[in-house]
Amino acid sequence: MIKQIRQIRKYAQKVFSADFLKTLALLYFLWYSLHMDKDTLVKDYNPVTPAVFLTHYNKNIPKSFPHATNKALEQFQIAYPRLFKNHDEWSVEKHRKRFMDWLSSQ
Repeated sequence: MIKQIRQIRKYAQKVFSADFLKTLALLYFLWYSLHMDKDTLVKDYNPVTPAVFLTHYNKNIPKSFPHATNKALEQFQIAYPRLFKNHDEWSVEKHRKRFMDWLSSQ
């Protein structure tokens, strides 16, 4: 793979001018920065209260899944304390999938 990249680079240096290649590299870097960095950033989890999480979770789950209760939220917090920096901070983005898996296995 590296050998092929070097061959392509040598060919491009013969065909195109150095200024053109620098411009092309800059344009690629800018495109990559605009489109790809969004996926590589660490997600910012918006903390919500347990009541807000409970309401959002029950409103948006499929009908075949069990509904969440305050007791289930407390049991999940006890089972997975490392997921919670602050005791009363839930995050839909961070906890929904794990909670759904845990609740359906109960």
